[in-house]
Amino acid sequence: MKKLILIFLAILLLTGCTSNNITKVQKTSSQAELTNYEFSDPIQLEVSPEITVFVDPSMEAANLVMELIKDDTGYTMYRQSNYMDQQVRHFTAYLDHPIFDMTRKMYENGFSYDAISGNLHSVDKNGDLLEGLLIDENRVKRAGGAEQLKLFVETLNDFRVYSDYDSYFQENKDFYIRELELAKKHITSVELSEELLNFYGYALENISVCIIPDSMGGFGISNTYQDRVDAIPTLPVYDNEYSFISFLVHELSHPYINPQTDLYPELVTNSKYLFEPIKRDMEKQAYTKWDNSLNEHIVRACTYLVMEQLYNGEYNSKILDYELDRNFVYIESVISFLEDYRNARDQYSNIDTYYEKLMTSISELDVYND
Repeated sequence: MKKLILIFLAILLLTGCTSNNITKVQKTSSQAELTNYEFSDPIQLEVSPEITVFVDPSMEAANLVMELIKDDTGYTMYRQSNYMDQQVRHFTAYLDHPIFDMTRKMYENGFSYDAISGNLHSVDKNGDLLEGLLIDENRVKRAGGAEQLKLFVETLNDFRVYSDYDSYFQENKDFYIRELELAKKHITSVELSEELLNFYGYALENISVCIIPDSMGGFGISNTYQDRVDAIPTLPVYDNEYSFISFLVHELSHPYINPQTDLYPELVTNSKYLFEPIKRDMEKQAYTKWDNSLNEHIVRACTYLVMEQLYNGEYNSKILDYELDRNFVYIESVISFLEDYRNARDQYSNIDTYYEKLMTSISELDVYND
């Protein structure tokens, strides 16, 4: 009988969009089941007073859903992962749940990459936007709007009950703790907070590092409030300390850089001519617009300089070769501009005070010519 109900719900999902393009479904679990179900809390470790690392069951469930429909979307965050492969084998039995058709439709409208983690970090367990959060309109738009985002979280919760996902999550608790302990070990091996403060000129007050095991991608998520910015870098942990710290510094740089770039739209437009010769290679890496590529150039240049301080320049050539191989062709110039900033800190107290000059210098670069 339950199978028949689910088939009906899947049909309803395909045909039942409201006039506002909000995809609605009926819950497969009763209100009592949803209320009584033991949803897992995030598993977390404190690294320092300002840094926490955690694994979020809602994020892991959403990533699993995306992986289960990758043959339809072509989207995956995993190259080779026993952890995810085991989940896929286990939860394939629940592909009749409406969450999958809902997610396919949302994916078509931009719900992928940072939109998934960014939106899930923006809401509470019921799918309501966090109190006091200044809404990132573009982020929420990629989920189909606040109402669609709430419906997604509610349907994801329903899937977790229907499949008993959280029991599976708890069975993997020891694995998650090992991942978190490794991340903590890496972070405490360097003066991360101090060096970020030294380079950028001010600290991010709250840093919550969301570990997504075995993922091959990461995202520099942040939530902005009236009185603070919370950084929520979302990324995998690696056995190699340097690789993980480099990735983490990269994602922690986005909350500094992206908002500053947004303050200078005219200079972004003035430098757009730089995008054309690298557009194809950038698009292959999901940087489909110049402002995305520009932010990546600046973030990668900042990461280069912060890592130079953390590791005494030991890996400079390796980093630069890696970035140039990925066709971030303007990175050497951006590094040079940022070295000017670093050498003139008596004039520029923090990165924000230098940013207009940085953007102006970039907009005056010669276009790349292979």
